Amino acid sequence: MPTPIAEARSTSLRNHLALVALRQGEGNGDLLAGLLRTVYLTYLVLDGDDTGSMDEIALAERALRGCVDNYSAQHCWQIPEASCASIEAVLRMHDRQLAAVPVHRLEAAGRRLSQILATGDFPQISPVPRR
Repeated sequence: MPTPIAEARSTSLRNHLALVALRQGEGNGDLLAGLLRTVYLTYLVLDGDDTGSMDEIALAERALRGCVDNYSAQHCWQIPEASCASIEAVLRMHDRQLAAVPVHRLEAAGRRLSQILATGDFPQISPVPRR
C-alpha cells in the first residue's frame, strides 16, 4: 500500500514550502537538508530505466549542493530561480512516488539512505550519458 494520503500531503507540503523559502532567500540548512534528503530518496526509489528523471535528479542535486556553496560564500540560503525547475520536477516525482509506491519500498530506501549517509558519503547520482 502507498503512503496514507494525509501523510503524503504533509510531506509534499513540507517539501514544497521548503523550496519556496529557499527560493526567496528565507531558508536555512535544515530546509536544504530536507530537500536534499527528498532528492536522494526519490533517486533510490526510482526505476533505473527512467533516464529523463535521472537527469532531473542530478540537476536538482547539483542545484541544492550549489546552495550550500553559495551559503559558504555569501551566508545566504538561497536557490537561484533558474535552478528551481529541476528541484520542482523532483518534488513532483516524489509526490507521485508517495501516492503509488508501497510504503515498504519507501522505508527500504530510507534505510539505505541512512546507511549511505552514516558512512559520511552521499548517493552517487550522475546523469545518464547521451548516446
